[in-house]
Amino acid sequence: MTVDPAEARRPGELEMVALVFEAPFALDGSGHPQPRLAESLTFTDPTHARLQLEPGLKFSDGRSLGASDVAASLVRASRAAAGWALAPIRTARAVGDDVVEIELARPTPELATLLSLPAASVTPEGKPPSSQQRYPGSGPFRFVSWDRRSIQLAANPLCPDGHPFLDGLQLRWFDSRAEEAGSCEVGQLQVSLRGATAFEGGARSSCRVRRRRRAWRSRSPTTSSVARCAGCARWPRWSPSVGSASR
Repeated sequence: MTVDPAEARRPGELEMVALVFEAPFALDGSGHPQPRLAESLTFTDPTHARLQLEPGLKFSDGRSLGASDVAASLVRASRAAAGWALAPIRTARAVGDDVVEIELARPTPELATLLSLPAASVTPEGKPPSSQQRYPGSGPFRFVSWDRRSIQLAANPLCPDGHPFLDGLQLRWFDSRAEEAGSCEVGQLQVSLRGATAFEGGARSSCRVRRRRRAWRSRSPTTSSVARCAGCARWPRWSPSVGSASR
């Protein structure tokens, strides 16, 4: 399993990227791109765009997140196999601390949507995330620990949207359907990303999410079909995935 945004492909990997990292934009419940790390995106001509970042962005380890991190992340992702959708990006370079200039290989009016993809998520200096540095990102959660059976996440107070609704998440792998179903029946498991297939069959070693303190509602049909959770006063506003457990 990888948590590198430029290499993630499987559903569990993409979910981890959404929980720990952020891209310049994110799709709302209607599928429209909304600014996340970005403040605005303007085209100076059909093949050149200017991305203005929000000021004061930080990674979960306290380091500043700036234009150089975004530019390097986009260039690396556009050349990676999993980032094929970002192939229209020919180059990206930082202009100051908060502005990225993007050169495109062709007119790309859907650029904001492409900058919402997991592959466009930003890592420090655009480098592959490092376990030695606990995979710092700017998403709603940060890594605490990772072993062969589970991953422990904690809320990231430096997330641009502030403290998420949840204080922590535990993601688990199961060796069998019976173990997964049993964990659900005794209340150890609240959400399964596989939905009903968790109890009917399906692939082993998928990613699982366990609620720690506060529950949330989700617009995801798969999630809703497995567990009805209460406790949030409002819908998460920026993502239909488990990563939407953020303000």
